[in-house]
Amino acid sequence: MSADARCFERPIADTRDCHSTDPLQGGVRHRCYTERVPTNRRRHAVTETPSVQAALDELRRELGTDRIELGELVVLGADAKLAALRAERAETAALRTRLANRVRSRDTGADIDAADEVRAGGWARR
Repeated sequence: MSADARCFERPIADTRDCHSTDPLQGGVRHRCYTERVPTNRRRHAVTETPSVQAALDELRRELGTDRIELGELVVLGADAKLAALRAERAETAALRTRLANRVRSRDTGADIDAADEVRAGGWARR
């Protein structure tokens, strides 16, 4: 059985060390904390890059507190991103429909006589 498997099998109250090596021989003693993780859900780390920090600092000033609910921000941001993507898709679909209708009605906006001339004589560069 692997050290990780042994670690997960121990009761939470068990405070023995897992994955231990002898500290007298230059090893490091590691404590097993994995059984105390409260969820199986994915976790995310956010680094406050300059742009993230600027946005969060503005929000902190407006809220009057340093405490920010990142989960709420993620949900709001995901909703806004979805709305933007869906609006973009809807706009693209509307443009395609408009173009298809113009082609069907032969109202492409092209100069038919010029196109016929190019077809007959080829491109000429001046």
